[in-house]
Amino acid sequence: MKLLAVTASDRRFVLAQQLAQAALAGELADYTFGATHYHAVDVAPSWAAGHTPCVVIGRHAFYNDIA
Repeated sequence: MKLLAVTASDRRFVLAQQLAQAALAGELADYTFGATHYHAVDVAPSWAAGHTPCVVIGRHAFYNDIA
């Protein structure tokens, strides 16, 4: 597997680890405003009916009011 061949000498791997650690520590901005659900804008899932996205990023709608 390619993943097992990745080492700390790969700067992209090191950056990915740093970003993951920052995310787990809650240090990254939440541009989804606490969204718990999302979908691509070209689909209409039944759970989204009657709800307004809290943000649309690119082609994805995010929701933070789904129970």
